This record gives sequence, structure tokens and C-alpha cells, in this order.
Amino acid sequence: MNQRPKKFNLSFNSCFNHLKKFNLLESDTYQLHTKGEKEEFSSITTDSRKISENSIFIAYKGLTTDGHDYLAEAAKKKVKLIILEDESRLPSIENPDLFSNINWIKVKDGRGAWSVLSSLQFGSPEKSLNIFGVTGTNGKTTVTWMFKELMRINNITCLSIGTVGIYFGDDFTESNHTTPDPDILYELLALARDKNISTVIMEVSSHAIAQSKLLPIRFNGGVFTSFSRDHLDYHKTMEEYFQTKASFFTNYLNENSVSIIHKDLFSQFNIKTSSKYFYSYGITENTEDKSLSENNITEPINVDIIKHFSTHTQIKIHIVNQEIQGSIPYLARHNVENFTAAFLLAYSYFNYNLSAIKIEDWLDLKQVPGRMNILKAPTENSNKPAVIVDYAHTPNALQKLLETVKEASTGTIWVVFGCGGDRDKGKRPIMAEIAEGFADHVIITNDNPRNESPQEIIEQIMRGFKNPEKILVEPDREKAISYAILHAKVGDTVVLAGKGHESYQIIGNTTYNFDDHAIAMKYLQ
Repeated sequence: MNQRPKKFNLSFNSCFNHLKKFNLLESDTYQLHTKGEKEEFSSITTDSRKISENSIFIAYKGLTTDGHDYLAEAAKKKVKLIILEDESRLPSIENPDLFSNINWIKVKDGRGAWSVLSSLQFGSPEKSLNIFGVTGTNGKTTVTWMFKELMRINNITCLSIGTVGIYFGDDFTESNHTTPDPDILYELLALARDKNISTVIMEVSSHAIAQSKLLPIRFNGGVFTSFSRDHLDYHKTMEEYFQTKASFFTNYLNENSVSIIHKDLFSQFNIKTSSKYFYSYGITENTEDKSLSENNITEPINVDIIKHFSTHTQIKIHIVNQEIQGSIPYLARHNVENFTAAFLLAYSYFNYNLSAIKIEDWLDLKQVPGRMNILKAPTENSNKPAVIVDYAHTPNALQKLLETVKEASTGTIWVVFGCGGDRDKGKRPIMAEIAEGFADHVIITNDNPRNESPQEIIEQIMRGFKNPEKILVEPDREKAISYAILHAKVGDTVVLAGKGHESYQIIGNTTYNFDDHAIAMKYLQ
């Protein structure tokens, strides 16, 4: 992202009025000194170390730190405007002169203020873009990637934002978050606008919704792929986690938008949507779909798998009394459904005109990085097993992955996996139970232990096995991968789960280079 979009200076009044527009002011609680209206602010930060004299400093209570703890530091650096959630934290009693000439505004939600003002500083780029969002426990990355690819084969360049990185067409930039923080997100949207890229597809994480990162955006369409256990370290309960996801469809879609929601979710949840158009989707079943008569478009979209091949799947999509048949370079039932969701988003993009979508070029769609990536040894080393690298790091994703492998495999199945540190601990034994149920050989290793003890993570995983004596434990991930590949036979399948596209491993506070693909190919050769 070498090019930078235009930024605008902000005034006290523009900030105040914009925060009021988005209902972020609990009351008209603020301080404006005599020269405050004439001052302009050229930067926004939530990090007190990055304050300059023309900065807006936003203080909010985070998970591990509280920005209000740095108000005195901000004042000493002569910050021009403070946005805060708790004005009682201003240390004016101890040092009355420190804040006498500083403008400040109290808000309900400091994170929301960060999003709203970041958008304003870049000229509200979201207003001039056609933005689509994908949420769900599993499948976000795949649907986002597939939509980007469907746009590409139709000669439309789009900005894609998600777990596997940021793409302006084919130009790639790494990303630290599934949905970037506001300072990055709105700059990306502004850059797309300045590059005349009008279409944006982005993953919408539950964290992003809960943290108000999307507050100024009204999406043209949204997909809800799935819902299962994940992120309970953050959301605490499944109900809270679900309600956060579901709020995307009531709070963030514009009046002419489309909602595309997996039909299995309707048998479990009462999902509301503010969209004008609505589709449910899924693989055709013998059971009758739940009625969706309260929505404008009531016909569920079903997809049939006609035939599996080693490199592609032949499918048929039933849509509005029509059938579209073609072959896609993606394997597994869940990827067929993910493709259907991406196709429906593209269908809405082309104003529900099937003839505008190039069906004959589906096989030219590129593989999703780190999702069901099949690696094979060179022909001279054909005595090696097949290896599958996949990002599956939740119980539901691991089960779907291993179900697919078991269905297609003629030999035994090996699975190598661990669980990330500083994340939901409750899923660890559940993933062990799933691995033991579907694989013939299980090797437990490290994922990204981060600041947790690798040994404690492994011990928590091991509690889920009925026969732990049959499980191999090898904390060194490369050794675990090499053991599986070198001991598996021709016709066997080795599944490397959990890291997928990641090219690193986080141990403690240090990030090391580590790529499951590269390590696997090293031993396949």
C-alpha cells in the first residue's frame, strides 16, 4: 500500500456533529476552549506514543489496556482534542492547568468514535463504494476469495479484505486482522475509491462488529456462512457470539441490500434482516426447507453435487426457476456451498442477471490460500502420501475437513494439529474427540502457542481422547509434519490443520517464519 489516499483535516465542530449523527454522544458533555473552533486536527490515534500537536487522541477501555490511563501523557504532549468515554478520568483535580486548554468530547463508545472519525478524515469513502460483507464462524475467507475470483473472471477489479490479506485486484498486502482496525480500514476504502475500484468484498469478524469497526458502513450485501463454537475467550457465551454475528444483518445492511444466509442456520436460529432481497442456500436435501415467506424472495437456492473429481467438482445451482451447471476447481461439500454463496453475491452485483456472469470460466478460478490445498510429491518421489494443508482451527471446521478427506481417501488418514494459545480453551478437547473419530493416526503438536505454555495447551487437547495412549505428541511442528509424511504410505492422506495460509508461528512474543506448505514439500521431495 505504497500509495496514500487524500486525508482531510478535522475541526471540533465536524467531529462533534459527526459523532452526534451516529448517536455516539451520551449527552452534550464536552469542553471547548476559546480558540478551539478554529483549530484543525490532522491525525487520529489511540496510541499515546504517536500523539503530535495536531492529534486527536481517542481513549477507550480495551481488553488489556485502558486509554484513559494515558490522558495525562496526552495532555503533556499538547494534544489538541481528546475523545473519551469517562470524563471523570481527566486528572484535572491533581493538575488543573494540564487540561484547561484542551478540547474534549465524551462519547458512549470510543471504538465507534474511532471508526466514525477515521471515515470522516478520509472523506467518507464507504459512501461511494459497493461493499459486500461475509460473516460466519467458518467459510468467511473462502466465500470472500471466491467472490473476488468471480469478479476477476468477469473483468472487474475489486478490493478484497480478509484473513489471507488485502488484495487490490492482484496486488497483495499482508493484514494483521481479519477486519482491519479503523485507521487501516478506512484508508483502504479511500485508496480503492481513489484507484477507481468501486467494489469491495470483506470478511466481517465478530470482533469487528463488537468493536464498532464498521459503524459508518452500510453494506450492499451480506453472507452468513455458518455458526459454531469459536472465540469464547472474547464473547464468553455462544448466545453473545451469535447475537453479535446476527446484528450485522439488522444494523449494517442498506435498504436495497441482499442477505444470503445458509439454510441450516434457519433450523437453529430466528435470524432477522433489514435487506430488501433474501436468499437461503445449501446442498439439496430430501428434507423440506423451512418456509421463508416473510421475505421478498422466498425460494431457497439449492445446489446439487453432480460428480466429484480429483481436481474439481461438477455442480448444478437451482436459482429462480433456472438451473446453472458447471465445474468449479474446489473440493468438498462445504466449499460447494461456499461457492454458491459467493455466486449469489455476484448474482446480486450483476442486478440479478444470470447472463452477465461468465459460467464457462469457472475452472479458471484460483485456489483459496490455505484452504483444502492438496500437495503431492514430484513424480520421482511418488511413494509419498498426499498432503492437505487447511486452516481448520475450530471443531466444526476440523470435522468438515476430515469428513471430506475420509469420503475421498482410499488409504489411512493422518492428522497433525494443535490449538492456538490465548484463545478459546474449551474447544481443545472437542477437537481431539473429532480427530480421533475421523483419523487413523493423530499427532498433536504446537499451533501458535503465543503466551500460553505449549505443554499446558497439549495437555488440554489430550483430555478429549478416549485412547490417549494411541496419540503421538510432538511439540515441534516441523518434526510432527515430517514424521507423518515419512511414515504414511502411498494412498494415505496427511492432513495439516490449523495454520493454512499462515507463513509464521508465534511462540511467546516472537514471530518465527513457518509455512506448513513449505515444510510439507521439503519432506515430500
